[in-house]
Amino acid sequence: MLQTCCTYRLDGSIDLETSPEIEINDKHRNRVCQLLESARSDDPRLPTGKLLSGNQYHMDAYGFMYSFPNADIALLYLCNRLSQFYSLRSSEETLRKLQWASILEMDFQQIPRARLKKICRMGIPAELRANVWAKLIKLGLSKAPVEMGSRYYQTLVEKVNDIQVSCNSFGMLYLGAR
Repeated sequence: MLQTCCTYRLDGSIDLETSPEIEINDKHRNRVCQLLESARSDDPRLPTGKLLSGNQYHMDAYGFMYSFPNADIALLYLCNRLSQFYSLRSSEETLRKLQWASILEMDFQQIPRARLKKICRMGIPAELRANVWAKLIKLGLSKAPVEMGSRYYQTLVEKVNDIQVSCNSFGMLYLGAR
């Protein structure tokens, strides 16, 4: 409810230039702090209610620092984080994590490329991203010799050596433009 009272930018961040359209009172603050403490028992990375007292900073999971000019904006940020916390624990998200866990057990070479693209674009749960990226990179590396030829790397090395030899013999590299 409190989140709907503020203006959001296109990137999803709160517009700090405009203030919320309703007055936020102590009842709201206390309730959000209670919910936050309850949620912190499951995820201690969530910010604390001390953020509302001012001059407090919070670093998110990706290392970005947040500070807020007033308590109302801090409260809206806390509401946003709580909303994210509860949405990540919804039954749909749990089902999506289970589906990704089963996909990770499969051989990515057996999954058609179009389907693999589609399921990746639908979103990868944060805790499985590292494993998915590792398998995608391994898949790309395994397909490179097939698509480029088994001597592709050696050909690149020879081209680099040829360029270095021609640079040394002529003193400079001719690029074809004058």
